[in-house]
Amino acid sequence: LRHPPFPAKAMYRYLRTISQAVGWSAALLLILAAVLARSLGPLAGQPASHLHARYWGNYLHLEQKIFEEMCWEHAQAFARRSVGQFFTSGQSSAAWKGGDWG
Repeated sequence: LRHPPFPAKAMYRYLRTISQAVGWSAALLLILAAVLARSLGPLAGQPASHLHARYWGNYLHLEQKIFEEMCWEHAQAFARRSVGQFFTSGQSSAAWKGGDWG
């Protein structure tokens, strides 16, 4: 029988050392990539965030304008309905006869 050039125990230690070095290097590279992505990400995304903020500003302005128009239309419709009910329900004639007008 031929003996291996390295004892088995030494070979095991060598492989374990290499695998740990590779594992720690991979972990370090992943951490470094995450730190770089986290720190450089906002710099690359500034134009998009500016456009995003501008879009939402325009959207909120238009939403407020449409809301005010809808409130105005609703108030007009409600006032028309109330005035129409006032004149059709007989309250107007009772008010004139009862002397509520002064």
